[in-house]
Amino acid sequence: MDSYSFNKTRFAVGLLAFLWLAWATVQDNRELKVNRHEVGIEFLLTVAVAGVLVWLATVRLRLTRHGLTYKSLTGTRQMQWKDVAQFYVSWRQRYLARLIPWYRAFRIQVVDRHGASIVFGNRFQGIAELAERVGEVATEQLAPRQLAEFKAGRPIDFGAVTVSQKGIQVHDDRTVGWPDVVSYELTESELGIATRLGPPIILPLRRLSMPGVCAALIAEGVGSVRKAG
Repeated sequence: MDSYSFNKTRFAVGLLAFLWLAWATVQDNRELKVNRHEVGIEFLLTVAVAGVLVWLATVRLRLTRHGLTYKSLTGTRQMQWKDVAQFYVSWRQRYLARLIPWYRAFRIQVVDRHGASIVFGNRFQGIAELAERVGEVATEQLAPRQLAEFKAGRPIDFGAVTVSQKGIQVHDDRTVGWPDVVSYELTESELGIATRLGPPIILPLRRLSMPGVCAALIAEGVGSVRKAG
């Protein structure tokens, strides 16, 4: 079992902001003779930051081979891997002054068969390692099941695309049969599929559930055509 807690750096920055706002509120309450409404605004901002800090301090994630549990001030949510249908991991590079790389903003989403989801990101300490670990467990738990379902003839929905025994159906209503798939390539940012007819299919990984498993099923589909030929 792996456990993860809140982002200490974000908490420290928030705590500094809270202390500064609290100090400014007290000082202005003593000294301001006009525009007293500013004290009220500062007080509300202080309370808002305090609320965010309390919420952040309660964030926890527990990861096991059976599922995951997400806890915060607003409640507890649990999801078993046997009920998970889709799993997304994405990140965007954030820049300081649009030039200097600052940090990566992660987004992890786990969706069950009924459409309910758990979404989290940089609120957790060590989010990059967390994302990698959750991805490993998700692949270990979901890949064999999805491969078995694919071989049994059931379509597998990967979010941006559905893969079946007939071929690939992109969710812009374009369908490509396995004989028309020339090649595919999985990179760090996208899954590209070259076809005999029409433009290539480019799927950003942020829209694609379990890209490694998706690529593996595409390999199965393409391989089945080659074996038949």
